[in-house]
Amino acid sequence: MAMTNGRSHRRRFICFAPIYESFISIPLLVGGEQPLVLSTDPKTFLPNPAELRAALEANDDICCVIVNSPNNPTGAIYPKELLAELANVIKDFPEVWALSDEVYRTVRFVPGRHASLRQFLPDQTVSVSGMSKEVSGTGLRLGFCAGPLNLIALIRSIQSNSSSCVNLPTQRAYEMLIRHDIENNMELRAGVVSQLQSRQKRLLAAFEAALERHPAVREAMFAHVAQGAFYWFPNIQGILDACASSKVPSASSVRAFHLSIGGGDLCSRELR
Repeated sequence: MAMTNGRSHRRRFICFAPIYESFISIPLLVGGEQPLVLSTDPKTFLPNPAELRAALEANDDICCVIVNSPNNPTGAIYPKELLAELANVIKDFPEVWALSDEVYRTVRFVPGRHASLRQFLPDQTVSVSGMSKEVSGTGLRLGFCAGPLNLIALIRSIQSNSSSCVNLPTQRAYEMLIRHDIENNMELRAGVVSQLQSRQKRLLAAFEAALERHPAVREAMFAHVAQGAFYWFPNIQGILDACASSKVPSASSVRAFHLSIGGGDLCSRELR
């Protein structure tokens, strides 16, 4: 809302598919315009800076570019070099803001430190993050943002007159979490990531076992494995193509494949 100016024609957002569904609905709610959704590489789910530049040059109604890394729902992590390229593009359009969604910044399964678009574009970027994903407690809606002072002041005014504040116990709990992890080398959040990575390995192993007799399907589904966040985004096109070419039984004769995680147990039924 703070990024859309009622006196300006710039009220439209850009985001990259696949994308968290609220980044489609919220821009429509606050700006009255459908966001422009750009495609990403079908294997890596990373955006193309040249396509972003072309979109900004062709659409003078854009107010903000949304970048989400680690990504929901693909689990892709944008490399530091890519973030720098995206920042260089947006920098050439000083009337355009960038919203960097970094809510999964501590949930990564590959080596390296988290990188933010704001490192390369501080004067045009607002980065947002929160507690819920860091502690795998998705109901704990405590978030924060960082950005240019003038925009943060406007955000504060809007927020305090719409939702007031998060309940005090949650705020105190997050303060204790941060203090503990600062003093103990990210112990609590590292433990959360370790548990999530263990679940990811079990999930992938179950799919591997179920697809053992169908290598063409397996190769397609495992082309991309999440580098971070809570998700795995398999390519089911491989299954559809294999069914169409009779490499696996037709859909009508394939028993439902079932995966469920409950009580710490992973259950699977093989494709037959």
